[in-house]
Amino acid sequence: MFKKSIIGLTFLIASMFLFSCARVVSVHNLHDQSVPPHLTRHQVGVAIMAATNERRYWHAVKVKPGLIRATAFVRNHRADVKIPYSSSNYSIIYEGSHNLRAGNGLIHRNFNKWVILLNRDIQYHLHH
Repeated sequence: MFKKSIIGLTFLIASMFLFSCARVVSVHNLHDQSVPPHLTRHQVGVAIMAATNERRYWHAVKVKPGLIRATAFVRNHRADVKIPYSSSNYSIIYEGSHNLRAGNGLIHRNFNKWVILLNRDIQYHLHH
């Protein structure tokens, strides 16, 4: 009976460890995302601001021509990205976070989902 308890406890601890690790993944920055050829840098910036501020949990600020900083606030989590852009491309690059288990190039998997959704919205605004 004692041996079964030890085996069960070991399995439980191993399962908990694996489950907690699965929530942390590599930070996925998006580099050089394409922009339709007919747009100016200003139009690209307007599209990024529209897409970013359209999502209820993102807030964006234009730092200077060619650079936007955006912050996602979701419950008690925060993620900061910079979005450099030109008339030909843009990137979404991780800058920092709070309460997202970040470190050594790893972060909570939800961050990457937020970036993918933001990129999809930016692409929508660039093409419409």
